[in-house]
Amino acid sequence: MAKSDPMLTSADIPRESQPGNTFTIPFEARQAAGGGPLGAFTSGGCVTKTLDVNGWVTPVTLWVDGQRRDTEELCLAPNNSRSGSFSVSLSEGTHTVSVRVHPVGGVHPIGQSWEDNLDVVADEMRATVDVSRDASDPSEDSEQGSLQKWLGTVAGQLGTSVNMVALGIVLAVAVFLLI
Repeated sequence: MAKSDPMLTSADIPRESQPGNTFTIPFEARQAAGGGPLGAFTSGGCVTKTLDVNGWVTPVTLWVDGQRRDTEELCLAPNNSRSGSFSVSLSEGTHTVSVRVHPVGGVHPIGQSWEDNLDVVADEMRATVDVSRDASDPSEDSEQGSLQKWLGTVAGQLGTSVNMVALGIVLAVAVFLLI
Protein backbone atom coordinates (compact mmCIF):
# COMPACT_ATOMS: atom_id res chain seq x y z
CA MET A 1 0.00 0.00 0.00
CA ALA A 2 1.23 3.50 -0.80
CA LYS A 3 2.33 5.86 1.95
CA SER A 4 2.96 9.59 2.06
CA ASP A 5 6.43 11.12 2.40
CA PRO A 6 5.95 14.48 4.16
CA MET A 7 8.60 16.80 5.58
CA LEU A 8 8.81 20.20 7.22
CA THR A 9 10.72 22.77 5.20
CA SER A 10 10.39 25.39 7.94
CA ALA A 11 8.88 26.06 11.35
CA ASP A 12 9.66 29.41 12.98
CA ILE A 13 9.50 28.78 16.73
CA PRO A 14 10.62 31.79 18.81
CA ARG A 15 13.23 31.24 21.51
CA GLU A 16 11.48 33.49 24.04
CA SER A 17 8.08 34.94 24.85
CA GLN A 18 6.25 36.81 27.54
CA PRO A 19 3.76 34.86 29.71
CA GLY A 20 0.24 34.74 28.35
CA ASN A 21 1.09 36.46 25.04
CA THR A 22 -0.26 34.65 22.01
CA PHE A 23 2.26 34.31 19.20
CA THR A 24 2.21 32.62 15.81
CA ILE A 25 4.41 29.76 14.65
CA PRO A 26 4.43 29.74 10.84
CA PHE A 27 5.45 26.49 9.12
CA GLU A 28 5.73 25.00 5.67
CA ALA A 29 5.14 21.31 4.93
CA ARG A 30 6.01 19.46 1.75
CA GLN A 31 5.19 16.10 0.21
CA ALA A 32 8.19 14.57 -1.55
CA ALA A 33 8.05 13.63 -5.21
CA GLY A 34 6.77 10.13 -5.75
CA GLY A 35 3.54 8.25 -5.76
CA GLY A 36 0.26 9.54 -4.51
CA PRO A 37 -2.63 7.66 -2.96
CA LEU A 38 -4.16 7.06 -6.42
CA GLY A 39 -7.44 8.79 -5.72
CA ALA A 40 -9.10 10.55 -2.83
CA PHE A 41 -10.88 7.42 -1.67
CA THR A 42 -7.68 5.53 -0.81
CA SER A 43 -6.54 5.56 2.81
CA GLY A 44 -4.88 8.93 3.42
CA GLY A 45 -6.03 10.40 0.12
CA CYS A 46 -7.67 13.77 -0.39
CA VAL A 47 -8.56 16.27 -3.10
CA THR A 48 -6.22 19.29 -3.08
CA LYS A 49 -7.31 22.93 -3.38
CA THR A 50 -6.44 22.73 -7.08
CA LEU A 51 -8.75 19.70 -7.42
CA ASP A 52 -5.90 17.19 -7.80
CA VAL A 53 -7.34 13.82 -6.69
CA ASN A 54 -3.83 12.49 -6.03
CA GLY A 55 -3.30 14.45 -2.80
CA TRP A 56 -2.16 13.14 0.56
CA VAL A 57 -3.68 14.18 3.87
CA THR A 58 -0.70 15.86 5.54
CA PRO A 59 -1.27 16.26 9.29
CA VAL A 60 0.92 18.83 11.06
CA THR A 61 0.75 18.98 14.85
CA LEU A 62 1.91 21.46 17.49
CA TRP A 63 3.30 20.02 20.74
CA VAL A 64 4.13 21.84 23.97
CA ASP A 65 5.99 19.90 26.66
CA GLY A 66 5.00 16.57 25.10
CA GLN A 67 1.27 17.37 24.85
CA ARG A 68 -0.49 17.90 21.52
CA ARG A 69 -1.96 21.42 21.47
CA ASP A 70 -3.18 21.85 17.89
CA THR A 71 -3.47 20.15 14.51
CA GLU A 72 -3.71 21.41 10.96
CA GLU A 73 -4.47 18.95 8.18
CA LEU A 74 -3.15 20.02 4.80
CA CYS A 75 -3.88 18.23 1.53
CA LEU A 76 -0.74 18.04 -0.63
CA ALA A 77 -0.08 16.33 -3.94
CA PRO A 78 3.39 14.80 -4.37
CA ASN A 79 6.15 17.38 -4.95
CA ASN A 80 4.06 20.23 -3.52
CA SER A 81 4.25 22.34 -0.38
CA ARG A 82 1.96 24.61 1.59
CA SER A 83 2.25 26.99 4.51
CA GLY A 84 0.22 27.11 7.68
CA SER A 85 0.53 28.44 11.20
CA PHE A 86 -0.29 27.74 14.80
CA SER A 87 -1.09 30.24 17.55
CA VAL A 88 0.04 29.46 21.07
CA SER A 89 0.25 31.11 24.46
CA LEU A 90 2.59 29.80 27.15
CA SER A 91 2.86 30.18 30.91
CA GLU A 92 6.02 31.40 32.62
CA GLY A 93 8.92 28.92 32.59
CA THR A 94 10.88 26.91 30.05
CA HIS A 95 8.89 24.93 27.48
CA THR A 96 9.76 22.50 24.69
CA VAL A 97 7.74 23.40 21.60
CA SER A 98 7.76 21.24 18.49
CA VAL A 99 6.02 21.08 15.14
CA ARG A 100 5.63 17.58 13.70
CA VAL A 101 4.38 16.25 10.39
CA HIS A 102 2.94 12.73 10.28
CA PRO A 103 2.83 10.22 7.40
CA VAL A 104 -0.40 8.56 6.29
CA GLY A 105 -1.29 5.56 4.19
CA GLY A 106 0.44 2.18 4.36
CA VAL A 107 2.67 3.16 7.27
CA HIS A 108 -0.15 2.41 9.76
CA PRO A 109 -1.93 -0.89 10.50
CA ILE A 110 -5.15 -1.47 8.57
CA GLY A 111 -8.08 0.28 10.21
CA GLN A 112 -5.89 2.82 12.05
CA SER A 113 -5.25 6.44 11.17
CA TRP A 114 -2.35 8.76 11.86
CA GLU A 115 -4.21 9.94 15.00
CA ASP A 116 -4.05 6.39 16.36
CA ASN A 117 -0.27 6.47 15.80
CA LEU A 118 0.92 9.88 16.99
CA ASP A 119 4.35 8.42 17.76
CA VAL A 120 4.93 7.90 14.01
CA VAL A 121 6.55 11.17 12.94
CA ALA A 122 8.00 11.86 9.49
CA ASP A 123 9.74 15.11 10.48
CA GLU A 124 9.98 17.40 13.50
CA MET A 125 11.34 20.85 14.32
CA ARG A 126 11.79 21.63 18.00
CA ALA A 127 12.94 24.54 20.16
CA THR A 128 13.17 25.46 23.81
CA VAL A 129 11.12 28.59 24.54
CA ASP A 130 11.98 30.63 27.64
CA VAL A 131 8.90 32.44 28.90
CA SER A 132 9.47 35.36 31.28
CA ARG A 133 8.25 38.90 31.82
CA ASP A 134 11.61 40.25 30.61
CA ALA A 135 11.49 38.40 27.27
CA SER A 136 10.96 40.08 23.93
CA ASP A 137 7.47 39.74 22.51
CA PRO A 138 7.43 37.47 19.40
CA SER A 139 3.92 38.70 18.57
CA GLU A 140 5.43 42.11 17.70
CA ASP A 141 7.04 42.04 14.26
CA SER A 142 10.66 42.99 14.05
CA GLU A 143 11.87 44.60 10.82
CA GLN A 144 13.31 41.23 9.79
CA GLY A 145 10.02 39.47 10.65
CA SER A 146 8.04 42.01 8.62
CA LEU A 147 10.32 41.47 5.61
CA GLN A 148 10.00 37.70 5.91
CA LYS A 149 6.22 37.98 6.19
CA TRP A 150 6.10 40.20 3.07
CA LEU A 151 8.36 37.80 1.15
CA GLY A 152 6.13 34.91 2.24
CA THR A 153 3.02 36.71 1.01
CA VAL A 154 4.63 37.49 -2.36
CA ALA A 155 5.90 33.91 -2.70
CA GLY A 156 2.44 32.53 -1.92
CA GLN A 157 0.81 34.74 -4.53
CA LEU A 158 3.41 33.75 -7.14
CA GLY A 159 3.25 30.06 -6.21
CA THR A 160 6.97 29.82 -5.47
CA SER A 161 9.29 29.75 -2.45
CA VAL A 162 10.54 32.66 -0.36
CA ASN A 163 14.09 31.80 -1.46
CA MET A 164 13.17 32.17 -5.13
CA VAL A 165 11.52 35.56 -4.52
CA ALA A 166 14.57 36.77 -2.58
CA LEU A 167 16.91 35.51 -5.32
CA GLY A 168 14.80 37.32 -7.93
CA ILE A 169 15.03 40.57 -5.98
CA VAL A 170 18.82 40.24 -5.61
CA LEU A 171 19.21 39.53 -9.32
CA ALA A 172 16.97 42.46 -10.24
CA VAL A 173 19.02 44.82 -8.06
CA ALA A 174 22.26 43.46 -9.57
CA VAL A 175 20.98 44.00 -13.12
CA PHE A 176 19.80 47.50 -12.19
CA LEU A 177 23.22 48.38 -10.77
CA LEU A 178 24.99 47.06 -13.87
CA ILE A 179 22.86 49.15 -16.24
